[in-house]
Amino acid sequence: MPLTTVFIKKLLSTIIPNIILLLITSVELNLLSSLNRISVKDLITNDNSVRFMTLIVIQISLWISLKIIIKLFKFSDSYTISDWSPIITVLISSFILVSLLHVLSLNADDTQRIYINLSYLVIIILNFLMFYVIYSLFFKNAQIKNMKVLSVKEQYMEQYVNNAETQYELIRKIRHDIKDQLTTVYELLTSGKTEDALEFIEQSNGIVKATMTFVQTNNPVANAIINSKLSTASTLGIKVSCITVNDFVGINELDLCDLLSNTLENAITACEAMPPDLNKFIYLEISKENNIYTFIVKNSLDKSVISENPKLKTTKKDIINHGLGTSIIRDIVNKYSGRYDYYEIDNAFCCSIILET
Repeated sequence: MPLTTVFIKKLLSTIIPNIILLLITSVELNLLSSLNRISVKDLITNDNSVRFMTLIVIQISLWISLKIIIKLFKFSDSYTISDWSPIITVLISSFILVSLLHVLSLNADDTQRIYINLSYLVIIILNFLMFYVIYSLFFKNAQIKNMKVLSVKEQYMEQYVNNAETQYELIRKIRHDIKDQLTTVYELLTSGKTEDALEFIEQSNGIVKATMTFVQTNNPVANAIINSKLSTASTLGIKVSCITVNDFVGINELDLCDLLSNTLENAITACEAMPPDLNKFIYLEISKENNIYTFIVKNSLDKSVISENPKLKTTKKDIINHGLGTSIIRDIVNKYSGRYDYYEIDNAFCCSIILET
């Protein structure tokens, strides 16, 4: 999470409860003093049952209000500055109005205090309505985002199935044709047509290279995703290398599919965006110590990504259907009580993900 966002959240978590406390205290002191026909000063200073009941009412109201605020902050991780603006505006406006009404109520007669209390009531109702509308919008936006994430995950799983089927069919085809190919090579060699035999072998070798196997773990999902993505990268002229564990015990296959698809696809996209004359590479390392898995994906870069795009927003034109990769990775990391980090070192962009199983 960016430091600016963390600072804003900490600042708001300190300011908002204090503003709410001042608002509730001011409103209820004036309301209860009016009902008991005594001044606010007497209500505060007199040591009697009315003062005790006032404190109880204020504490209950504060508890209810804070519960509402906590509910509103449920989706705070996805809030932007523009999302915070209406919340802050409502609170500051309410604070100013309540402060003015409180000053007026200190010297108001009974009739005037009735109108002041009615004004308080209107402010409270408007605040509740405003926060309800804001919360509803945030809740709907969160649901829409979750639907998009699920749609992207389905696409990754569909890609995995298609890749697995394609590789399987290619292997079957090669196995089926290998006998005929060997026979052809034998006939060409015995006929003295060495050049033709070499050319035929080169063509066959090209077919085999198109179905490169970079890893062979005990997990079919990892095999399909890694081999498919690294094969794609290799055909694009990107140097690839991979070190991985054999087993992925404790990691859901759908999560593994989403994680590998996202990170490797982002690495390929970054390499494709580089000028063609530069050295391009992708490095994947998956290790395990006890019950902790570490995924490291590195890709070459020609300029700093983090300085130009610190939030790692998608650079693809189809923003609606892309740009959810970071969110998906964050959800997976949270599910496994892990952590993730993006950094740059030695002209390479690095994505480090740690999952605890």
